Amino acid sequence: DGILDAARPYAAFLRDVNASYLAVKAMGPYWTEAPVTDEKIKTAAECWNKLGKATNDVGVQLTLHTDFLSALHSMEDIDKMMAATDPSLVRLSIDTAEVTIAGIDPVKLYEKHYRRVRHFHFKDARTTDSLAEYKQANADLKLLVDGGQRRVERWFWEMGLPGGLVDLPGLMKAMKAHNFDGWIIVESDETIDPAESAMLNGWYVKSVLMKT
Repeated sequence: DGILDAARPYAAFLRDVNASYLAVKAMGPYWTEAPVTDEKIKTAAECWNKLGKATNDVGVQLTLHTDFLSALHSMEDIDKMMAATDPSLVRLSIDTAEVTIAGIDPVKLYEKHYRRVRHFHFKDARTTDSLAEYKQANADLKLLVDGGQRRVERWFWEMGLPGGLVDLPGLMKAMKAHNFDGWIIVESDETIDPAESAMLNGWYVKSVLMKT
């Protein structure tokens, strides 16, 4: 009830500024939610169905975003959430780097749920959470701030740099094949030089993705 009460005026604000989507975290961090059971996913799905109805009523679509620290961490659990939510009320956001770090291929995720995907965050990753440190207490601080046991310098990178794991051209081809017409947001998380990141990403969009 608290989530619904807080989100309704915000959805109305988004409508008033001509926004299309409200993206919400599908579930909290794994370490605060574990163990992740079918019942917990069902409870979250019931909330999102109700919120999706509320946002639809004011002309804004609801999308669920999952990150690599999320309790909704695996392809199997994302499948369960999609099955438990109403396709007409609840859509899916895909963050290409976040799901890659979680061990999910964003191209396969999109191909599986393309009818539900309305929103993307495009960025790259150079490593996965191979030690499953997302399960640790305070993983958001230990991994994102301190880099975890491997002292990862940055989890998120600009598109098209050497060592990138995300097949962004392959994803673009799949999106074009399915006539994707939602939003693509290019992110520059953890950058130390925002202007440089913007230029690198801008070059990649124009020189690679738009020509794919």
